[in-house]
Amino acid sequence: MRFSIERLRWFLVAGAVLLIAGLVATIAISSYRAKKAFVEKLKNFAHIAHETKNFTYSDALLGHTSYTLHAGRVVQHGDGTYSLFDVAVQLHSKTSTEVDHIYANEIEYDQNTGVGKAIGEVRMELEVPQSVAGTRHGTQSPPTAAVTTSPQVVFVDTSSVVYVKKLGVAATADEVRFRWGKLSARAKGAEFSPNDSTLRLLADVHATGILHQQQLDMTASEALIDRNSNIATFGHPTARTGNRTGKSDSAIVYLRKDGSIEHGSATGNVELTEGTALIKAAHLDAVLNESSVLESAKLIGGVTMVDSNPLRPTQGSAQTVDASFDATGAPTVIVGRGQAAVAMQQGAPGGRTMHRAMHGDTITANFVHDAKHAGAGHAGNDAHSSASLIKGLHAVGSAQVSGDSVTAAQGKAAELKQNAVDADDLVASFTQTAEGRALLRTLVGTGHTKLHQEGSEGDVSESRADVLNADFVPSATGAAQLETAKQTGHLTMMSRSVRKPAASGQAPGSSKGPATPTVSTGSAAEGTYVAATDTLTLVGGTHFSDGENSLTANEVTVHEGSGDAEARGNVLASIEQHDAQPSGKVREAQPVTHIASTEAKFVRAGKIAEFRGTDGAPARLWQGGSQVQAANLLFDGVRRSLTARPAGSSGLVRAVFASMGGTGQVVGAKKASGERKTAATIVHVASPRLDYSDLSRQAVFSGGVKIEGTMGQVESQRAVATLNPSKPAAPAADGPASSAAAQANPVNGTLEKVVVYGDVHMRQPGRTGTGDQLTYTAADDEYVLTGSPPHLPHIVDAQQGNVTGATLVFNNAGSTIIVSGNPGQPGGRVRTETEVRQSH
Repeated sequence: MRFSIERLRWFLVAGAVLLIAGLVATIAISSYRAKKAFVEKLKNFAHIAHETKNFTYSDALLGHTSYTLHAGRVVQHGDGTYSLFDVAVQLHSKTSTEVDHIYANEIEYDQNTGVGKAIGEVRMELEVPQSVAGTRHGTQSPPTAAVTTSPQVVFVDTSSVVYVKKLGVAATADEVRFRWGKLSARAKGAEFSPNDSTLRLLADVHATGILHQQQLDMTASEALIDRNSNIATFGHPTARTGNRTGKSDSAIVYLRKDGSIEHGSATGNVELTEGTALIKAAHLDAVLNESSVLESAKLIGGVTMVDSNPLRPTQGSAQTVDASFDATGAPTVIVGRGQAAVAMQQGAPGGRTMHRAMHGDTITANFVHDAKHAGAGHAGNDAHSSASLIKGLHAVGSAQVSGDSVTAAQGKAAELKQNAVDADDLVASFTQTAEGRALLRTLVGTGHTKLHQEGSEGDVSESRADVLNADFVPSATGAAQLETAKQTGHLTMMSRSVRKPAASGQAPGSSKGPATPTVSTGSAAEGTYVAATDTLTLVGGTHFSDGENSLTANEVTVHEGSGDAEARGNVLASIEQHDAQPSGKVREAQPVTHIASTEAKFVRAGKIAEFRGTDGAPARLWQGGSQVQAANLLFDGVRRSLTARPAGSSGLVRAVFASMGGTGQVVGAKKASGERKTAATIVHVASPRLDYSDLSRQAVFSGGVKIEGTMGQVESQRAVATLNPSKPAAPAADGPASSAAAQANPVNGTLEKVVVYGDVHMRQPGRTGTGDQLTYTAADDEYVLTGSPPHLPHIVDAQQGNVTGATLVFNNAGSTIIVSGNPGQPGGRVRTETEVRQSH
């Protein structure tokens, strides 16, 4: 998942809120020092008589001048009131050379009531302490400039200031204005209490200025500065810097002795915005260093994030969010706790919308400083901002990473798929590109890992294991793409394919009828996916099953694009075929067919399944007592055929056709003769080659044939075994386990007849025979031996002696041999019946 640092820098907005709040607080606190001293001076006017011009009064403490008051004219009125004109006050710092100035056109003081009034304008010039002078606005001077430049001065203008001694409050209802370099502030009305050292800005608080070459703007409904506890409180503050905005119902700023912000909090409907991004929370806490740079921030209470950027809409949520920052204000760690989640959308070729998401009880993001691209002017960043790149993501507790992908399987149109990775613990690591982008490098999941993929047509695949390791590499477009993925420990898999039944004369899936889902499952010790080859390799007790068919092996490799597969080591396929039945009918199960080999190969497009072994340990196909074994068994699902071959010139293909017998109609008998019980048959065949077709239900053995079993011992050049027609099987599912199920099956069904050709030699108990062709029919246990001059069929019977004729008909259980004469003699066929004496 591509990660954008811009989506996480909104926490710096909190710094902007507190920073601008500090500007107002520092200015107000500086004015507090001047106002308090000014009020104290009014108490010393009692000794002035009548009118005095150019009045000057100084006070010293421990040999250091603390203040000097000068008035162009002072008038004492008879009622105990005084008027001062053209007033100028100098306030001296106890520990430095800083001097503050206060100017007023006229001041009236009533000694009886203890009320002092400044008539008209009041102006103050307050020097900023050197400890904070270099950090308060964007015109910060170089370190060497402190000696050669004039002190930085805060200018304060107001009017109609009233001091009430009994209340210990100095107040004005007029506007108060502050200016400091490129920073300014104003408020509608102010109150100052020397007793508890508090300054209250009554309404319409507004501060503006330049910080780090960006415009700052702050408003509040009111403000309260408590110098004793170094706390500044704001009502409904809103702060803006660049494209960032922060606001809340209230905010509290905790100040250091030098007036800089130590930490602060905002409560109630906290909103932080940056461009199209908006973060909401119930509460915000933040800590700043002595340079007013954000060190940490905490958002509490239903934290949500929404970015309406049309190119990449994003949403996120958590109960709490903690962020830590380095000395430059760049984030180092951000932690979301309590059902943490982030989701985004991104456009893709073809007008598609791609979704990305991450969930977890806790999500931790780690960042590294990007010195190369710092201050590169990223959108929404300060010109001097520090750049950060995501280094890692860590989701804990019901963790999930999900997203969409577009895949184009061989011969198919591109398909949008939904992917998800679940685990108890998910860790993603990132690398930095030359362009300064973070690129996903690895993804590690531990504990109950799950990979889930769902296609647009409802196809679903899923795998579960103890551990997941995935590696990513840059793609041609610069985005991260999967290189390898490995799941280990108790790996299980599930695949559900939704197919529509084929319409008559059309390809599968072309019907508009209801879809038929098929489910296959699998398991292994571990599985590895390699994107370059698009292959999934499963190792260790690999098992596939579609509910009726199964495949086991030590190792299986599946080619995801083509659907081809290879199996190696102790391969065993089990096929449980069912007769196809009309909808609603119960399918009749047939005996299970097994195929065992050393290795196997499946080609999906050609419906090819090849099972390989050696002549010493051949591949074997069997069902019940029937079987075929050879070094190579090649199934062709298109032709519905099986080819069996040995590995070497001296090797053989061996087959066994067995049936348990049963009750059936005697072939060729009249209905009145009824039914009889047929005997069980077993026929063993060995030859260099076997070719079987499911269409004709014939197994052709060639290259020299040897037969044993119910037929006795038969040798010939060629043999054809015909099987009884089987009932049509139900469609198989999709996957390696089903590849064998879709193939021809010469052991599925009973033997109908066997015909052997070419130099036939037959041996049965008490009987031998030769001929050109021998036909055995299993249903009536009948043999027909034929030949042609000069090689007429010939039987040597232990009791009857030699028997020769054009056609010899007999059976194992019967007591007669039917002999037909030479076809060329007059009268046609000659039928001879020979009685065979039975021994008792």
